[in-house]
Amino acid sequence: MKSIKTDRYNLRPFTLADIKPSYRINLDPDVTRYTNDGGVKTLPQMRETIANNVLSDYEKYGFGRFAVEDQATGNFIGFSGLKFIEDEDFFDIGYRLDKDYWGKGIATETAIASLQFRFNDLNLDKIYSWIMPANVASIRIMGKLNLKLDAQITEDGEAVDQYVLEKMQFKISS
Repeated sequence: MKSIKTDRYNLRPFTLADIKPSYRINLDPDVTRYTNDGGVKTLPQMRETIANNVLSDYEKYGFGRFAVEDQATGNFIGFSGLKFIEDEDFFDIGYRLDKDYWGKGIATETAIASLQFRFNDLNLDKIYSWIMPANVASIRIMGKLNLKLDAQITEDGEAVDQYVLEKMQFKISS
């Protein structure tokens, strides 16, 4: 899996060294408020998540979510990018960042870089995102990425808005 850079961040494949910082980020209830998974509760669960989900996605599909590093400090600050959702047969754009980095345009910047890279690299037609209706910040980001509300669905008993972006509608440039 390739790495990409934005003006401020490195997007690279996850490694097992990312377990502890990922775990720390996921312990914050504000970070996991709208994830519909409650976050990872133990360090062994985080190890399993990275090994069995993230790294196995790289093996299975040749891509997955990117680990995000701050270029200025080298700090791991979360993840961003695409994941193939097998049960739904679609590609999902998502991100999860350390709360200390919220409000700085990072989710938008890294998602744009990932979309540019993946639309070309994978030759995708559509990308989706599921967002809880109360997650106003992510809904704003979807607007910046040009994803449009497509449907309202129920996932794991929760109301979720489904956003979609078709390749021909992707007009964001660097």
